[in-house]
Amino acid sequence: MHAEDVVAEILAGFTGATVALEQAPQSSTYPLLIYTVVSDFALDRLCGTATTWKARIQINPVAAGPGAVNALHDQVRALLEVRGQRSVGTRTVLACIHLSFGPWDKQPVNDTNSSALWTKPADYMLTYR
Repeated sequence: MHAEDVVAEILAGFTGATVALEQAPQSSTYPLLIYTVVSDFALDRLCGTATTWKARIQINPVAAGPGAVNALHDQVRALLEVRGQRSVGTRTVLACIHLSFGPWDKQPVNDTNSSALWTKPADYMLTYR
């Protein structure tokens, strides 16, 4: 179990949106939550077998407006943020903290309609063993 599996296990409790790793399935409905593992590396490789890993996770909620995107971020933060140890599957999450938000992005749904989909990425640092 690596970072993708740890995050999937944590986000299994997420309700109100479709959750996908790296890209949305073709038949996705909105709101949507896409997560990506940007990096995942061992912290103590020089001391023998690695027992602790650190991963940077990016969360991209996609919804019909900024308020809906912020509501999804609030739900994700409540699930993901860990200060202290928490068991997740066969792993122990030592910490998961919110690092930063990226810029807002607005994409038109189609050319004939004024509706749009919004997103704002958030980065988290996950430490687990």
